[in-house]
Amino acid sequence: MQKYFGVLGTATLLATSLFGLAPKANAQIMLSTMETISEEKIVFKCSQDVSGNWVTVPQYVEQVTYVRYPNTVVTEDIRFQSDEPLISWTKSLDNGRFVPESRCYTVSERLTDLVSGVAAAKRNMNPSMRMGESFISALEEVSDISRATGVYGRNLFGEYISERVILASDQNITGAYIPLRTMHTVVEEPTDADQTVIFTLSPANARQWDEVLSSFKAGVSVAAGGEADPSVELPIQE
Repeated sequence: MQKYFGVLGTATLLATSLFGLAPKANAQIMLSTMETISEEKIVFKCSQDVSGNWVTVPQYVEQVTYVRYPNTVVTEDIRFQSDEPLISWTKSLDNGRFVPESRCYTVSERLTDLVSGVAAAKRNMNPSMRMGESFISALEEVSDISRATGVYGRNLFGEYISERVILASDQNITGAYIPLRTMHTVVEEPTDADQTVIFTLSPANARQWDEVLSSFKAGVSVAAGGEADPSVELPIQE
């Protein structure tokens, strides 16, 4: 009997110890889950201007995110914003399938992902590179490798299309037409992709793709801190 109570006492003590540690362990897990990190980066935001038009605007921001959930933004402070939007979205494409608002959000997110991917690749190659510096360098590279190119083939709806796009590519294909199947519209690591589509040109801009390309390159360069070219008119009217 005494042995039984001894075992029971040991079990009770063990249970008390375990339950006593549980709240502390849970608290530590909660703290690690809520741990945050502050990073400076360049993003492209979709918003409406004073006229109600949807616009893509480059911003230099400081974001606080959760370490375990980097895509969850806790706070965001704008440190710098371009005086002029990069693109003003006023036209719908594909018989209204893609309206200005959806084009604005899609392309702004795509540009943000593209620049973030290039910046990450640069930091991997040079671990001592600061976060902000990597984004500036990434913008300069995106400006340098941007092309205006024709694509042809079947779209997501099975329809045959032939259109002009602005894309990022390290291949000298400006002005050429290439098969649609070679394109990548969502890319985690742009340096691993053959081509990365940024946005499709409206029919009017497709006829003057060289001017639109020059404006796009200039706008991205200005976002990286370069001098504005007075001969280039921004935003691009798309």
